[in-house]
Amino acid sequence: MSGHDHHNDTGEMLEDPAAAPTWVIGLMSVGLLAFTFLALQGVETIGSKSEFARKQLQIEPPELMNLIETQEARINRAAHWERVVVDGQEIDRYLTIPIDEAMRAIATEAGG
Repeated sequence: MSGHDHHNDTGEMLEDPAAAPTWVIGLMSVGLLAFTFLALQGVETIGSKSEFARKQLQIEPPELMNLIETQEARINRAAHWERVVVDGQEIDRYLTIPIDEAMRAIATEAGG
């Protein structure tokens, strides 16, 4: 017997598998694995992009919109004095003016 002979449990002689079909099946398996990986990667990418778009296009919460409106109204309100009250007592006052007026005043002061 040579070193390449194989026997099954019943003692029958088995031949080595042919190289060509083994290579073909192996390469097809690798190709199928690569295709599956790329397809799943594409599905994940499309899903994450659509999720991102959905979140970006979502309507902003009303609390945020109210806060923005309040801040814009405060910034654009005419000049006025605001009081700082702590425990029911006024401890300080400061002048609040619109940002455009403040920038003009600073530019005028710096320029002349």
